[in-house]
Amino acid sequence: MDPARWIREFRQALKLGDAALKVLIYCESGPESHRTGLYHVSDGTVASMVGEPIDIVERAFEDLETAGLLMRDADAGLVYLPDYCERQFAWKGKATAAKDWRVIEARRHIARLPASHLVAHFLDAWPMLRPQQSPLEAPSKAPWQGTPHASPQASTTSTEREGTSGLAPDGQHHGQPDDDQAEIKRSARRGIRLKEIEPSVKLGDAA
Repeated sequence: MDPARWIREFRQALKLGDAALKVLIYCESGPESHRTGLYHVSDGTVASMVGEPIDIVERAFEDLETAGLLMRDADAGLVYLPDYCERQFAWKGKATAAKDWRVIEARRHIARLPASHLVAHFLDAWPMLRPQQSPLEAPSKAPWQGTPHASPQASTTSTEREGTSGLAPDGQHHGQPDDDQAEIKRSARRGIRLKEIEPSVKLGDAA
């Protein structure tokens, strides 16, 4: 911890009261804290650790936020220490930041946090720590998009069966399917028989 902080932030918190100082120190060094300065911590946990009633801790959070020493989203249970990330990483240039393995861990940490205006505020200040979707986590697209509850193999098989009756051995479509062709042939035979019977009917009428 930087000793100079006792002259600046800690001294300012102490003026707000003992509870405010204890809450600020816990937020910076408690087991829930994270190097980004943005993390989840409940009022009950802080109250238990610093030995103060919850209502006093809630008031201390309000005072610290008014003084600009931290930001608090009580609904999401998040606390944000604006200058904490810069002090923890202490980068001296973009090249150094690009090689820092902690960047990946920080992105994963931010991705796990609940939706909050504090997250948006943090990412505006630190865009390089914005979570990135891994290609392995990207949604996959099915190779075949067909009728629900039907497989491509079943669809192909039914199509082949429907088209078989209308195809000749050479694979070309010639006229009607087999059933229609048979009916045409039967009708033609009946026509020939009627022509053979017709003359005998006329001779009978003449007699």
